[in-house]
Amino acid sequence: MPSFVLPFKQYVVREVEGVVRHVLDGGKLSEAPCGADESTLRRWRHEFSLRLPEWAGSLESMVLRVSGRVPKLIGSPHPLKRLERALSLLPPLATRWTTLVKTLWWLRISHPLCVPWPP
Repeated sequence: MPSFVLPFKQYVVREVEGVVRHVLDGGKLSEAPCGADESTLRRWRHEFSLRLPEWAGSLESMVLRVSGRVPKLIGSPHPLKRLERALSLLPPLATRWTTLVKTLWWLRISHPLCVPWPP
């Protein structure tokens, strides 16, 4: 699967992540940087508000197992920042990949919605 696509989504990952980041930063759905309809944006907000904290915890656990270091942002209310911090403590992946793509790549074995992508 190409790195610009999220599994089971019709929009490219940069658009989805942009909307998620916008909402997490306190932005209104009606002002989201995407052309998707509002019901799609609400679905993304709901889906990722559930999944991102779970994924962040999984990555933080992986960092702890691999490096013995505990990421400083554990418990941060902003799950994308938690993901970014955990990713910064793991071996680097392609710089063109977004935070969500890198996260899904690392969790490809343990998360049912994650599919393997080549690094």
